[in-house]
Parts: sequence; C-alpha cells; structure tokens
Amino acid sequence: MHDLVRERLRAELAARGIDGYLPQTEANLFYVTGYQSGWVDLSWRWMGLETAFLPTDPGREPFLLVSDYSEADARFQSDLADVRTFSIWVECRATDLVMDPTRPSRLVRPEQYDPAEIFGMIRQIVVDSGLSRSVIGTDLGVMRKETYDGLCDVLPDCTFVDVSELLYDLRKIKHPEEVRRLRNAARVFDKALAEAMAQVGEGTALAHIRASFDAAAIDLIRSQPDLGDYQGTFGFNSIGRGDVNRVRHGDIVKVDAGVRLNGYWSDCARVFSCGPPSNLAAQIHDALLSGFEAAEAAMKPGATMREVYTAATEAVRDRGFPNYSRGHVGHSIGLDDQIEEPPYIGPNDTVLEPGMVLALEVPYYPAGLGGFNIEEVLLITDDGVEAFNQSRRTLTTLSP
Repeated sequence: MHDLVRERLRAELAARGIDGYLPQTEANLFYVTGYQSGWVDLSWRWMGLETAFLPTDPGREPFLLVSDYSEADARFQSDLADVRTFSIWVECRATDLVMDPTRPSRLVRPEQYDPAEIFGMIRQIVVDSGLSRSVIGTDLGVMRKETYDGLCDVLPDCTFVDVSELLYDLRKIKHPEEVRRLRNAARVFDKALAEAMAQVGEGTALAHIRASFDAAAIDLIRSQPDLGDYQGTFGFNSIGRGDVNRVRHGDIVKVDAGVRLNGYWSDCARVFSCGPPSNLAAQIHDALLSGFEAAEAAMKPGATMREVYTAATEAVRDRGFPNYSRGHVGHSIGLDDQIEEPPYIGPNDTVLEPGMVLALEVPYYPAGLGGFNIEEVLLITDDGVEAFNQSRRTLTTLSP
C-alpha cells in the first residue's frame, strides 16, 4: 500500500515542481512510510522529530529518521530500507554491550533529545539526496516555529512550501486495505454500542457509558483479533441538557464515538431516550433521519459535496425546521487524530469519487433538550454508496 502511496505522491510533487517531501504529522508519516510513530502520535512536543524524506525523483531512495529506541519498530513496520537514528534519553542497547566492562562504550545521552543532532541528520539526508538547493514540501500548517527555524538554519538554500492540502487530497481516495480497516472500525463501533447501551438506564453515569463502550470494543478485538490492532476510542457523548452526569427519566442520550484500528478511526453516532421520547424529541430525530437519508441517496460518483449538503439541510427544513443551519454534514475520515479530515460535506464543489470514505452526519443540539446526531461511515462505490454501519438509525428507547 505505502509503495503505491509514494508513487502517487511523487507524481503530484513533480507536477508542482517540488523536489521532495518531509512529513510532520503522525498521519502523513504513516501514510508515506508505513511506520506509526508513537513519539509523534503521543507527544506534541516532539512533532516532526521522527520524520522521513521522500525525494520526488523515483531513482532516489526515501529515508526514515527515528530515535534509536524506535529503530526496531520502524524497521518492522516500514518497507523503507534506509532507516537512520538519533539518540534520546532511553537506554536501549543490547545487554551484552551494556554489561561487558571490557568493552567501554559509554554513550553520552541527552536529557531528552538533541535538536542539533536531529537537524544535522535531516540536513545530511537531504544532501545525500542531492537536494541541498531545492524546493521541499512539508506540513507547514502544523509545524512548530522551532522546527521551521531549525530547518532553515541547516538548509539555508532550500525553500519550504506547504503541501498539507495535497496530502489530504491524496488521502481522500482510500486504498482497499484502508477501506478494510475503516469498515472494521465502523463495525466494532456497532457491536460495542449495542453491548454498552444494553446496560444503560435511569441513573447510569456518563462515565459508565464510555467505560462500557471501551470495554466492549476491547473484548470484541480480543475475541476476533483479525479485525485489527485496537488503539483506543474517543467519545463525545451527552446526557440530556448537559447539566447532569447521570441519566434521568425522559433524558435524550447521544453516543458520538469511534474506535481506532491499525491507525484508522470510525466516527458514528446514535440517539437514545430514557423512557418514551417527547413529541418534540421524536420530531427532531425524524427530521434529522430524513436529512440523513436524503444525503445518503445523493451520495454517488460525480455528485458534488454541495448537492449532498443541500439534500440534507433541505430535508430537515422540510420536516418542520425551516431555519435549520449547519456548516457541514460530514467529512472525510481516516488517520487524523482530530477525526475530521478534509474534504467536508458542505457548500463546496468537491466531486465525489469511488474510493472516498466519508462520515455523514446530520446533528442538532437544541438548547435545553439535548444532543441529537445520526452519523455513519460510508464508502463511495462505482455506482453509489456502501454504509459500513449496520446499527439501527432510529431513536431507541432504553430499557428501564
């Protein structure tokens, strides 16, 4: 998969007169190399320190630069041959070297890491690629100023340009392996949701809903490890008006959550009522479901995001909410930790293409009543759309 990604990226960089690419986000580093960096993923302070360099010229080999602690993982995960390392504070050398007093090899490690060493290695990688006077694409939108200044200091004859939108444009069309992971993540959501909500009733704490969902997802992966490596969940759940943390009779309960498998997220939402819903709550959910189904029907190759957005909003307005306003009704989804990726299903003219995976959502958060959202992950196929989620879209009444 990642070899094909690099081929596509190189072609796009060449068309723009860009000589190489230096990823800064964990998502783009993984997308280009196959290596999922724990340092970049978990520690914002180190964003960009583990990185790679992809020369545009296919005759020049790409490089992967990681900490010495990460070297074994990087070589195992990535198909890149040239993996270079810098020192961090962690002692990770073989025991025969560290224990043998006849082989003095005391390494002076930095307290955390040495920026001068890292920037020097990035410079050497670029020089080894024959690109010390070149245009380098990177993710400037998320790059720390210290990182940018360091790159400019060691590569003064290079020009750095932002290619964030290019990477999102490439990532919007999914490889079949990405589709498989996203489909599995959506299905794990369905099963975890069913198990978690079967335990919810009057008096259930909001934290308990999240914990039950997490536990159900973990149990499912344990029983079916072929679904993928479990890497956590997120949850934007709510109870009623948001002024309590336990379910009360009559409350609306919204579960808006996702599961991460092998780097890829699901993002789905369902709505429940503790006891019979009020007439207004039922009307709201019915209108949102009408909007969702109208948008889903419009999602086919060649349609624009604007057409899907208009279908959703107009359907909600036609069902008794003529002033309903929403900036977008969905987004691309994949690797980003913030879940929502461009392009957005809004009033824009992005054309739907086969291979896009989108989270379609039609939410409404009326003051004083609670949160409502119907959200699913869908694949644009050659002739329409495939919904990954199979859980019921209806407003479900919780058992007492």
